[in-house]
Amino acid sequence: MKKALCVSSVCAFLLFWGGVIHAENYRDDFYRGNIAYEKGDYAGAVKEYTACIDAGYESGNLYYNLGNAYYKAGNTGRAILFYEKALMLMPRDADTRANLAFVMTGIEDRPEDDRPAWFLRFFSFFVSDVSLDGLTVLCAVCWWAVFICAVTYLFLRGKWQGGPRYVAAAGITFLFLSVMLVLRLAFFDMVQNGIILDKEVEVKYGPTEADATAFTLHEGSKVRVENIAHDWVQVWFSAGKAGWVRKNSIGII
Repeated sequence: MKKALCVSSVCAFLLFWGGVIHAENYRDDFYRGNIAYEKGDYAGAVKEYTACIDAGYESGNLYYNLGNAYYKAGNTGRAILFYEKALMLMPRDADTRANLAFVMTGIEDRPEDDRPAWFLRFFSFFVSDVSLDGLTVLCAVCWWAVFICAVTYLFLRGKWQGGPRYVAAAGITFLFLSVMLVLRLAFFDMVQNGIILDKEVEVKYGPTEADATAFTLHEGSKVRVENIAHDWVQVWFSAGKAGWVRKNSIGII
């Protein structure tokens, strides 16, 4: 029994310190990436930041820094890709949004229906400006508000004249946020987007080189990913513009 306990303790100790060392390596790579970026060695910064990702770590700041390094290195497509990845983790970050908007001004391809639908414009705050975790927290807070208001009203029914209005307001807010959360989970967060990484890509009618070219996209273009089949990805760019591109020509956000 003592031997088994000793072995378990040693294993737990090794796992703990293995995790600590792993985290230290991540911080070292991130720090070296920052130093390389400050020295103007953007290729070196990309290498160090990418090492962090390869080690299994991700964060909004890491993706943001990597986007900056790629942009400075002249790789617009990958800069946009990692700015988009950063916004998925910190959707309201002003610096990331500003940098992405600036880089996007130089993109050659513009979808014909670039203006979002009225539904998306109306609910854009809940769809794109708040993270999924943030929306979940808002729902939880509203649920507790409903619970507290309802319990308080039950105990102070004769004294709290405005109780029903507060309970109703909190309940309606909770219901609205719950619907937004369900929509996010059922539709919006299931949509995959990608960024064209090559300078110019021929979009084919089918997933083979023998298929005719439907149209051409350029570096940095944002597309919706419809399907993935072996080495090909089916993409949708705008109304009437959809087709297949090589898998290595696109980065999935």
